[in-house]
Parts: sequence; structure tokens; C-alpha cells
Amino acid sequence: MVENMLKKVLEVGESPYRIKVSQEELDKYLVSPISEDEEKRILDKFKKELKGKNKKALFIARMQPLHYGHLLAMKIALQAAETLMIGIGSSNIADEDNPWTVEERERMLTNALEKNIDIKSGLGGIVRLPDYFLENRQYDDPKWVEETLLSTGDIDVVVSNNDWVCGLLSPKHRIINPQLFNREHFQGKIIRQSLRSRK
Repeated sequence: MVENMLKKVLEVGESPYRIKVSQEELDKYLVSPISEDEEKRILDKFKKELKGKNKKALFIARMQPLHYGHLLAMKIALQAAETLMIGIGSSNIADEDNPWTVEERERMLTNALEKNIDIKSGLGGIVRLPDYFLENRQYDDPKWVEETLLSTGDIDVVVSNNDWVCGLLSPKHRIINPQLFNREHFQGKIIRQSLRSRK
């Protein structure tokens, strides 16, 4: 039964951008490429520098799909703060860079957190963060900031490597840029390309 669940294909809508993917395929991107000792050294560095200085951290990512880099960033966030809010970005967008719905991404995340108790135990909540646009289809950055902060509540620190997110939230919040690993493997765009090109 468990094997059947692992091989179950996550059914996706009629969108031409959708990628059918099994849980088994997704799981391989959640495996750490570094040793437990190396991960502990990274986390200890942040813990030493930041622990006790922040109550709530915010981690925002589109998670298209979720991968180990996201999990490590969440662990770093919990070294910097007591609790973690996770924001699923671009929750209302469906295009080539956003093939999975927010419901699918939230399911990927909650499944992964069942195996990452250290993250789950510090979780303060998961929020869906839509993109906002002006009439000319330009991003409405002030609206995004306003709605994001309403959704997440008071946050002390933002953990992100996204220049756009950091730029919008840095005036009022401390920014932590987590370490990146194996970008040729743990990068959403490359993962999506690999999944689309598989036979």
C-alpha cells in the first residue's frame, strides 16, 4: 500500500504547463547532498549568530517543486527565530515556471514536513501568497508587501535568496540569505526541465 502511495501520480489540471510527477520522483529532490555533520555546521553557525534575537522568521518560496534547498533554508530560519512562517509564493499563478497549483505545493510541503520534524515542530503556519498586478500587468509591489505582512503577522527576519523578495522586505526586516548547494541539481528551473524532458 505504501509503495502504491509513493508511486501515485499527482494528478494535475488541464493546463498545458502542468507536469505529472510521482511522489517518488519528488522525494529524490528532498534528499540532502551534504553530510549530517556539514549540515549541522551550517546550522550551528546561524544558531550562534542569531538564536534568541528573533521571535518569528518568514521563509517565502514558490516551491515549484519543493527541494532540499528549501528545507535547508527553513532549518536556517529556525536557527534565527523561535517560530517559522512559510509563505508559498505566486500562489495564484499558472505558467511554465509555475506548473503546480498552490494546493499541490502545499501538499508537497506538508508531506515533507512529516519527515522533517525539526521544521514541523517550529512551524508557526503556512500561508498562500498571491502575486498582485496593476492594470498594465506590472507587479503591484506595495500591495504585495501589504498583503504579505497582513497574512504573516509580525515577523522579525526574512530568509530568502530571492532578490525581489529581499528588496521589498529589507527596509523593515532583517534579511538572511541561506547558503545555496548544488544549484545544477537543486534549482526549480532545472528540476522542471528535467521532469519535462524525462521519457
